[in-house]
Amino acid sequence: MKPFLLGILLLLLALPCAQAVEPFDRVVDLIERRCGECHTGNAAKGGFSMNSRQSLLHGSDNGKVLQSGKDQVKNKNHLLLDLLNSQDDDEWMPPKGKRLTAEEITLFKQWINDGLTWKAGFVFNNARKAATAYLPVKLPPGTQQNPIDRFLNLPTNQACSDALFIRRATLDLTGLLPDPEQVENFVKQTASDKRAQLIDQLLADKIAYADHWLTFWNDLLRNSYYGTGFIDNGRQQITAWLYQSLLDNKRYDQFTTDLITGAPGAEGYIKGIVWRGVVNASQRPVIQAAQNVSQVFLGTNLKCASCHDSFIDGWKLDEAYAFASIFSPTGKLQVVHCNRVTKRSAQAAMLFPELGRINANAPLAERRQQAAALLTSDKNGLFARTLVNRMWKNFFAYGLVEPVDFMANPSWNEDLLNWLAEDFKQHHYDLKHLMRRICTSHAYSLPAIGNPNLKETSADDYSYVFRGPYIRRMTAEQLLDAVGKITGTWNQASARDKDPEKKFRGQGGQYAELLKIQRRLIAEDEKLQAVHQGKSPIELTMRASAAKENDFMRILGRPAREQVVTQRDGLATTLQALELTNGKTFDDLLRQGAKTWLAKKLKTQDLITRIHLQALGRKPTQKERLIATQMLPSPTPSEQALSDYLWVLLALPEFELIY
Repeated sequence: MKPFLLGILLLLLALPCAQAVEPFDRVVDLIERRCGECHTGNAAKGGFSMNSRQSLLHGSDNGKVLQSGKDQVKNKNHLLLDLLNSQDDDEWMPPKGKRLTAEEITLFKQWINDGLTWKAGFVFNNARKAATAYLPVKLPPGTQQNPIDRFLNLPTNQACSDALFIRRATLDLTGLLPDPEQVENFVKQTASDKRAQLIDQLLADKIAYADHWLTFWNDLLRNSYYGTGFIDNGRQQITAWLYQSLLDNKRYDQFTTDLITGAPGAEGYIKGIVWRGVVNASQRPVIQAAQNVSQVFLGTNLKCASCHDSFIDGWKLDEAYAFASIFSPTGKLQVVHCNRVTKRSAQAAMLFPELGRINANAPLAERRQQAAALLTSDKNGLFARTLVNRMWKNFFAYGLVEPVDFMANPSWNEDLLNWLAEDFKQHHYDLKHLMRRICTSHAYSLPAIGNPNLKETSADDYSYVFRGPYIRRMTAEQLLDAVGKITGTWNQASARDKDPEKKFRGQGGQYAELLKIQRRLIAEDEKLQAVHQGKSPIELTMRASAAKENDFMRILGRPAREQVVTQRDGLATTLQALELTNGKTFDDLLRQGAKTWLAKKLKTQDLITRIHLQALGRKPTQKERLIATQMLPSPTPSEQALSDYLWVLLALPEFELIY
């Protein structure tokens, strides 16, 4: 690759993503230290709460305390700054401890002057816990067929093009680029419900669906084919069980029950990772089980409370240990505070007691069964809301609740969240039903906008306003599969990948397991036999989700899966730009792709058109064709020239992003 193109690629990769706002972080620290006791959490002395931007602007029992805007900072009657600067011992704030320094007051003043910048989803509240009950919601009146659109009440005269829609939906539901013929046929169709029909067709493609969603659940459930913990039987894959569950579209409540109870093939989830050497008490497998179950299925992060009483929410160390005790052999655990053993113990109990009781004296298997039944109970709306929120985030890049692992936060549309959760339950926790509900909404058809890390603001309110799905980057797996479709070069399984006995300390073997499952599925389904001509797809095109991670995947964002990963970082990095510019793996793929295309012996103009259609789903513009013609001299372009042309196309934001 040409080094001078590095600068261009850096610009192409650079999606606008906001970093943490340093002044706000400093303000948060200042409020927690000097104001939190009286004005955050459940405390609102004088009727003044600093939990959120909205509560700050609401004011106190005595009226407004501050407003955003530069003019307000200069107002002599600005109450907050007046109290901070006051020399009257009876009114100056904060009343305890030393007065704020001039620098601290200046920090407050500058923050107000900048418009009270606030991080999306952040709330000061050290006593919040999510509600568990289902909250009944009436469907709003309206003519929109999809209930989602009634809640959002969006204009119906805006929608992305058909070509963009089929690309977005195919990548979202199967992780693949649509074939040019599929795009052309879809655009030509005139049926009013053709988008809904497309969603049904994509969801009906069992193998492509399972291949794609394997990535999502591998991240969430820490399922890795290789890596830390496998040595000495300290970790166990759940790959075959997970893949079969996705093929079967297993009910989500049963899916969860299998994981918590350790159904055959799913035992590795609760088993966790047995770390070698000296580890913190909060990283023992039994504590990992509590952390992972609460985070994945309840949107509740217990990592802080696994070491000490949490500083960011209301969870106590004893509550975390009581929940972890469900997964301990005896039903009890000695509480360890900051790696120091205390004199107290915790008995097995649910994290949310209102869900029901656990018999701490019951055998381990029975306790796990009790926990699974209570967690997936039709009374536990938090279970459904957490999954609904994850799915919404996946398709729109911004959750109904943010962050997705802090379901105690308020939703920007509580009614929509609660209605979708109830609908999910009423349809027997059918994941594909939920996906269809979301993807057939007009909301999903809207043109993609901006970036979720850039706050959308009005003069006095930083709350999120839905305007459509955000532009997203492809995952590492989607990008590699897209490159595979264009170049004809897919992942290759190693001998260890093909070893069904996993002789390498329980690692590998995933190819063998998926191949066996696919062969059995195809043998039982005549339609699949006709489509795949008796061959298993993994034999021809091994998807990146099934491949062992390599440096290229890691650089593009595939995690090691030693921790629960509920969302990948969407921020492009310099390392990624370097890898896509001069990396050997990507260069080899492009060179092989050039050979494959040259072997087709197409005329240069046909070659340009075909590659463009496959990569971008459209024909080249006149200007693009002119540039391509200059890069690919007739009658036969060189392998290097075609490789460079492929690189130019695959480096475009139009290719790497999901619009």
